[in-house]
Formats: sequence, structure tokens, C-alpha cells
Amino acid sequence: MYNKATVLKNFGKLVEAVECYDKALRINPRHAWAWNNKGNALKKLGRIQEAFACYDKALEINPKHVEALYNKGSLLYDSGTPQESIIYFKDL
Repeated sequence: MYNKATVLKNFGKLVEAVECYDKALRINPRHAWAWNNKGNALKKLGRIQEAFACYDKALEINPKHVEALYNKGSLLYDSGTPQESIIYFKDL
């Protein structure tokens, strides 16, 4: 399911991708990559708060998940809180 979701996301089928990530996360709720990539799809859909929640979940599972750190920091920066974003970039 995870791989299918990633392919769907890469082809711009974001709603379908989120649905597949949800299925993958029901199978393995500790799949940090699925949380991170679901966050990316949600960000592209403009569902910013949900994207933040996904990045947070990925980082809860793996605090050193480089992509989730970068994605959360970038989203904070883009959301107008550049000072808050710095803590997510310092370990990259």
C-alpha cells in the first residue's frame, strides 16, 4: 500500500495517495516514511494543519528522520514562522 501511495503522490493523485497512506498506516502505524509522505501530499492539497500532524507523528516515531525534520521546518518557514523553523534545520 505504501508504494502504491507514493506512486499516486508522484503522479499528482493526491487524494488517492492520502487514502493509500491511511491504509498503509492501519497496517503499520509506526511507518515513519508513510507519515512523512502523507504529510507531503496533504501539504500539496493545502491541508496544512494535517500535514503538520503527520510530520509530528513521523518525528515521534523517529526523532532523527531527516526528511520529516526538513519538511516540518520548511512548512513552518512557509507558514510565516521562520524563527520556529530553525530548530528543525539545525540537525540536518
